[in-house]
Amino acid sequence: MMKKWHVYFVSVMWTCFAATGCQAPLEEQSIKQEMNMTDRLQYVDRVSILTTSGQEIQIDPMRFHQLVLEGNYRKLSPTPEKLSEEEIFYRLIAYVPQEAPVVMEVGPTGFTYANQTFRGSDAEEFYQQTKVQLGNALLPDNPPMSLEMKANDLPGRPFANLQGNKLDEAWDTLSQITYTNDEFRGLYPLYPSYQISFRHRDGQIQFQVLNPGLLKCILGKETLYYQASDELYPFIEDLLPVKMDSNKWQALYEADELKVVQVVNKSEEKDSILKADNQKDKSSMHQVVRLLQGSYSQTEVTEQGPSYLRLLIIEQENVHEVKVWKDYFEWNGQIFRHVKLQEKLEVLLFS
Repeated sequence: MMKKWHVYFVSVMWTCFAATGCQAPLEEQSIKQEMNMTDRLQYVDRVSILTTSGQEIQIDPMRFHQLVLEGNYRKLSPTPEKLSEEEIFYRLIAYVPQEAPVVMEVGPTGFTYANQTFRGSDAEEFYQQTKVQLGNALLPDNPPMSLEMKANDLPGRPFANLQGNKLDEAWDTLSQITYTNDEFRGLYPLYPSYQISFRHRDGQIQFQVLNPGLLKCILGKETLYYQASDELYPFIEDLLPVKMDSNKWQALYEADELKVVQVVNKSEEKDSILKADNQKDKSSMHQVVRLLQGSYSQTEVTEQGPSYLRLLIIEQENVHEVKVWKDYFEWNGQIFRHVKLQEKLEVLLFS
């Protein structure tokens, strides 16, 4: 009877070790796991970041080694609260020789490693540092086979496909941009909304030119910002110049001031004034006109609600009045349709 009990006890203990890892207290397991993370990741020979849009961007393994060795990741403690899908901005894949790749889910609030979730200031710092490495990896050392520049706000969206000497000249200026970890939320491209795109070794890369000194690149949930050299914007302007009176919207883009009044049941509820001498205001003014431009003519209005927006776009001595309600707006005696236009403008101007 004693022998049977002994076998049963050993069997139970083995099941406990194998299934639950109860051979050591949770705190001791955590320390071992954290040590293992730091020790293991320093031996990677290739590292990439898989974005939520499906692009896998290779990053510098030597810089990743430095990040792992210099960080405070031995002090991290796991948390039972898993990262939600909304919190995951990309997956970091570290290739270790003769082992299966290490896959980590990373976002602004933390990361996962070996089925454990880590949060807190050090985990957030890990995200920020890997984001810097992603930002620095987008421009390859050598120029691509071709590069396209486009003006999205101009009629027909003209573009220039650069090759040969012109490509080399463009790359000389573009390669001078530098990644910045600063955030520029609420900043929109200035007219005529220049765009730069090229084929990266890891997929198509597209930059929005927000203003002469700043570019933006969106990769899935991640938004990256770059400071540009003084030569880049004039180079694009020479290729894709804005001609005088190129379209009927140009006067609105060149406005000095925009006043917006929200009217509800004939009573003014809110107002907002934007001035072109303020860079952020000017970008919002251009985004307002861009929304108006993205509409089409309509002969009649099917529904007009109790609330509307009154836009006064002041261009030198001229005042352009635009009335917006729900999916429509009226300007110069014409009716235009743009689905949810009033809602989009209210979010842009009052939120």
